[in-house]
Amino acid sequence: MTETSSMNAKAADMETDRELSSINRATSAFADAFISKMFSDGIIKDVTMDQLLKYLSNPDNYIIDLQNIAHYYYITSGEVFQLFEMTKVLPSLNYKITAFDKSKNYEKNMDTCNRVLRKVKHKQLTRDIIAQVISTGTLTGIWIGDKKNPYPYIFDRPDKVFPAYRLNGEWLINVDLDWVVGLKESEQIALTANLSPYLTMDMVNEYKSDRTKDKQYISLPQDRTFCIRTHTLKRNQPFGINWSLTGLYDLQHKKKLKDLEKSIANKIISAIAVLTIGNKDNPEYANLKLNKDLKRKIHNGVKTALDKNQTQGVTVVSIPEFADIKFPEMKSDALDPKKFVSINQDVSSSYGIGSSMTNGTGANFASAKINLDIFYKKIAVLLEDMETDVYGKLFKLVLPSSVSDDFFLEYDKEPPLTLKEKIDILMKLHTQEGFSLKAVLDNISTVDFNEYIEQSIYEQETLKLQDKIKPYASAYISTGEENGGRPTNENPESESTIRSKTSNSNDTPEG
Repeated sequence: MTETSSMNAKAADMETDRELSSINRATSAFADAFISKMFSDGIIKDVTMDQLLKYLSNPDNYIIDLQNIAHYYYITSGEVFQLFEMTKVLPSLNYKITAFDKSKNYEKNMDTCNRVLRKVKHKQLTRDIIAQVISTGTLTGIWIGDKKNPYPYIFDRPDKVFPAYRLNGEWLINVDLDWVVGLKESEQIALTANLSPYLTMDMVNEYKSDRTKDKQYISLPQDRTFCIRTHTLKRNQPFGINWSLTGLYDLQHKKKLKDLEKSIANKIISAIAVLTIGNKDNPEYANLKLNKDLKRKIHNGVKTALDKNQTQGVTVVSIPEFADIKFPEMKSDALDPKKFVSINQDVSSSYGIGSSMTNGTGANFASAKINLDIFYKKIAVLLEDMETDVYGKLFKLVLPSSVSDDFFLEYDKEPPLTLKEKIDILMKLHTQEGFSLKAVLDNISTVDFNEYIEQSIYEQETLKLQDKIKPYASAYISTGEENGGRPTNENPESESTIRSKTSNSNDTPEG
């Protein structure tokens, strides 16, 4: 009988252990799931450091992946957005056309160049090219049409329509027919319709029937194609690097800091107040037995009291007295704000844009001016490439062959003057040298030059306001006593006054 009782007791203990183990596993799973969700909530898993290392180790093979990363950060990162937008909108794109030889048809050819620039909407085209080059690293395009109706076609896939090699100093642009064949039929028709006669459906169908390696690529005519690259270290390097890549590691670091800060904030907001009903560590309540209704009443009362404090947003969890959940103490200063200042400076250094240019803080006027001048020099490199490769070939297309090399476009690459600076310079030319007043008035948008001149003539010749309205007399415009000026003393007694009148020492010396 005693042995049987002992076995039953052991079996009961084992059953109790199993139940406790199940409860512990359930409690642990609950805590792990809650903590995991709390720390991962809101954290976006984007490009990893390993992926960046893989892409940047061979950027030519991953040019589209790097382009997609640039587009992603353009949307999600204020620094990349500011970099791309400032590069696109800062240049004024004021231009002049220069000719080496001014022949008898100089005016006619100059008019042709200005007209064609207006027709192709050169400012919009230039800004589109700038945006695509700095976000991709390489841009290829071609001038389509004839002399009377030229238009540009820009390719979106630099890996499929790419600079193959230099021929006679100019890039030869190849089209990958494998890529064309892989497009939808409607896309093939649209592409060949734009590029005809340099790429036609007959060429595509011919390649479909005979996909040999030597027929995979078609070369576009060099006199019509252009290639713009940026951030290249070698002259014969076909693909450039987009401008967002230099700061990606710093942006990743900043992203991790933000994720950490958000996780800490989530943990503080989602803090759990643990209500333990009964306490095995306290001898007074160690064997306290409460029924379920009483425990529920205690729980609901505490929860209601805490929920009234909406600002803290504390969640109440009631657990058995043999379970306990503890979280590390969280302090409000878990992340030093100076760390974000430091990483922001690193990002600005990576992109070469000071905070003074983006939000007007962090520098004095002199350093901000230097930063702006340097940034304009970077944009000037892109504009130089477009002047020769894009618009130089456009002029060769529309001008007679005898003078096509004589005309070239040159953009203004310096920071533009402010309106006040321009008006001050023009006013000095007008008042001192007698130059036109029209240039001054044209810079004041609300004043019409012809209306201004007509009104001035009307006031002077018809109304004769100069004779009717005179300025108030003062020491500067009159000297006689009858004119209200300072009276003169014809018989001075002061020796200094007599000496001054005798030698005219108060007069302004000539010369």
